Amino acid sequence: MESLYRNIENIQVWVDEAFDNSTSGTSVSTKHEKIHTYTNESYARYLTAKKFFAIARALIQPKMFPTFVAAHLVSTLVHMGNTSHRLTQCCLNETYCISVDTDRYPDLLLKPSTTPPPLFHDPIGWGPPELHTLPTFNRSKSPFLEGFYLNKFHGIDQIYRFLEAITESSKLATLLNLGFTFETRPLLGLMITSRVRPDPRDPEAPPVVFVECGMHAREWTAPAACLLVIHQLVSHYDKDTEVRRMVDDFEWRIFPVMNPDGYAYSMSVDRLWKKNRSRPRPIEQDPFQAEETPALNCSGVDLNRNFDTAQFCENANLQDPCGPDYCGRHPFSELETRALRDHILGLRRARSRQSRIQFYFSVHSYAQLWIFPHGHRNGSLSLEERRRLEGVSRGAVHEISKIKGGFGQWRYGNITQLLGYTGPGASTDWAFDSAGVFYSFAIELGPHSSVGEAFGYTVSEQQIPRSATELWIGLKYCTLNY
Repeated sequence: MESLYRNIENIQVWVDEAFDNSTSGTSVSTKHEKIHTYTNESYARYLTAKKFFAIARALIQPKMFPTFVAAHLVSTLVHMGNTSHRLTQCCLNETYCISVDTDRYPDLLLKPSTTPPPLFHDPIGWGPPELHTLPTFNRSKSPFLEGFYLNKFHGIDQIYRFLEAITESSKLATLLNLGFTFETRPLLGLMITSRVRPDPRDPEAPPVVFVECGMHAREWTAPAACLLVIHQLVSHYDKDTEVRRMVDDFEWRIFPVMNPDGYAYSMSVDRLWKKNRSRPRPIEQDPFQAEETPALNCSGVDLNRNFDTAQFCENANLQDPCGPDYCGRHPFSELETRALRDHILGLRRARSRQSRIQFYFSVHSYAQLWIFPHGHRNGSLSLEERRRLEGVSRGAVHEISKIKGGFGQWRYGNITQLLGYTGPGASTDWAFDSAGVFYSFAIELGPHSSVGEAFGYTVSEQQIPRSATELWIGLKYCTLNY
């Protein structure tokens, strides 16, 4: 028995096979099982993506879970009840061993080679992080909470402690609570303003910049970037004239995690979980559910498909209660979306009833997109409306593209232009159509869409400064120029 190994940076692949290296080629015995071992470094994920997709397809049904990532393979498979293949947890989030029957999956056999496999096409330089220059956000600890590093992914409890610490330390910040989730977590955010507790209905109250992040649980980059925006606004107010203008001219309301239940579940159980964690009510308590359906066995709603817009839930993929894009039983069926709706509608001026919100930003990841309305088929903009929205979007994307070491290749437009499909039920469309917020944008942070889900949702912490800088530059451009 020969043990073949390759060392490529921090990747190690062992194959428990008998090899006969002859001049005519390589013959491989398939009587034994093969074990692949991958580490959880960003470069390792980068190099082994194609191999992992092959293993993913072999291990589970694509309809249930179309893609894998090395980083959280163990927790995901265990949660899904993987029973047909053995799975050994070597070290959580570091190394995983997957046993695969090579009689069933001969294409997964690793042929002996003295040279590393070639890298797949990388159009945006999404490779080893040391090849790039990190942007301006430094990697120091936050001065507001001991042990809180700004460029790390934090659990929901730690994020909330950070928000509370800021309100205790800064006169600019006030803690806000929109309500509570299905699992009774609060929906916390901050109001940042140099005014002394302005009355929301006061006609002289400043316009609002509303930022909601983390509506999709698996998009960890969005909350992390929004926390850095909060830090930048509060800690640089006294030493940066542009930041001072942004805080003096606007009232900022930032909610870093709009889906805390799903976010916590993604961190602890299923890395690629997208929805919230609500459970359907019994039939006798739910007037919208006429009979028992598979929905009773499935959890969660895609919160960004649960807002009351045209074509709500008309797309077939939105109607599957067990699918990742499920729209819910009816518009605003979820505690989170109702709380957000009520808060936004409360930000209207007393006399004119016009919304105080000048900018509404819904922050997501990934794809590097700056998206304006509409995401549904009935949406139609006048030429003047489109000109104004495109003007802001073009300017923001242009400023973002100047960042040294940034991802590059940002695009702007509506969702149909950019992605080729409709997305009814989005918060930004509802804000535009029903809440009277003209400048309403969804921002998809990096990396570029070409990297695929294996990287897009599971970027390493080393990429947080880039995404945060791109978000900050975009927000700064809008608030200083419009």
